[in-house]
Amino acid sequence: MRHFLSVTVLGVLFFFQNCSSYEEPTTGMTGMASNISKLPFAYKASLDTISYMSCSRMKSDYERRAFYTLRAGAYTPSYGLSVNPDFIEATKYYPLESKAQAFADSPHSGSTRLQLALRSTSNLQSVVVNGSPSNGASLGTMMTSLSKSPIVDHLVTMKDGDVKHYFPSGEANRLMESSLRFNDGSEENVVSEVRRMIRDREALLALTYTETDNADEKKARGPTSVTGENGEVTSPQTEVYGTGFQLQFKSPLNWATAEQRVLASVNEVQLSPGYPSTGGTWSCPSSMQFVIVRTEDIANVTNCQRTIDYYTNETQRLALDAIRRVLPVSDFYVDVVNRCVVAKPHIANQSCYGDRTGRGAVDYSSGSCSGDSCPHYVSVCIKTK
Repeated sequence: MRHFLSVTVLGVLFFFQNCSSYEEPTTGMTGMASNISKLPFAYKASLDTISYMSCSRMKSDYERRAFYTLRAGAYTPSYGLSVNPDFIEATKYYPLESKAQAFADSPHSGSTRLQLALRSTSNLQSVVVNGSPSNGASLGTMMTSLSKSPIVDHLVTMKDGDVKHYFPSGEANRLMESSLRFNDGSEENVVSEVRRMIRDREALLALTYTETDNADEKKARGPTSVTGENGEVTSPQTEVYGTGFQLQFKSPLNWATAEQRVLASVNEVQLSPGYPSTGGTWSCPSSMQFVIVRTEDIANVTNCQRTIDYYTNETQRLALDAIRRVLPVSDFYVDVVNRCVVAKPHIANQSCYGDRTGRGAVDYSSGSCSGDSCPHYVSVCIKTK
């Protein structure tokens, strides 16, 4: 019955499946093209933060910077984009211009972007979508092409162990960060079904590499991707380049009965058969669970402060650092002492709760709620190793 529900009641939520500036060197590189075709995959990418925001029924004109369903990125210097040590070894004698050309012309590494998406665990080419699959909604494409300037300008000088999460340029998307959104007008059952699909391991959050240099590309590149004579790419269904994140949810702290709207754990896995662990460890402490308080309810939630950021101990300092990675100071007040957030005046009318006409009050504190009466939360998990 549940499978039928996810296909019919949700209507728009389903798996969508798809059946550089350098000049080429001209001296001293005999057989360059042949060597480039044999180079290994060039990239490695890691995340240090995953956040979940449980909002639903939002109007479609909300501020994308402020609201999301899943947001993930690399925000600290130890995580981000690096170069595969095998690629570094294979190109160690290449001049910088030739190395840049190797990134661009390699059939494994050229014309690709980093992308965040919810992908089917039975077919990694199948993406969970809400409406039409597009970047910023069901797809979260990061930055620009990895094999072109400005990103490749940094990659060509990287040594084994170097990592970079921010790429200064004139582009707007300079940080290795992206968001997925399933809250555009979606009823609560759509958002809760997304959580169920993740919880039951029907889908997982995946950081992959696109088959083409297109922000709306849905195919994920893998070691067995094959380009046919007509240019059509056949992409692997069970093994792709990148990393998977198996998420679990739970009820917020101090709620005996409530909707499971906060992150409970992250299991980091390889995107290959059996989903073996990468060995990475994540922490999702209760100090990083924040109730989202409506502006019109603030008078009734007397312990949530709208003031400048502050903390009183080390746990709160770490929580403030984590939540500020994903919630801009320009958009939200954050109270880490009372673990709540409130939208600032310019987005106060863009409610995380949608239109509550006829749906009663939000229960912020009774300890037991269900469905519409439960508050929404934003929660954060951070990588610790």
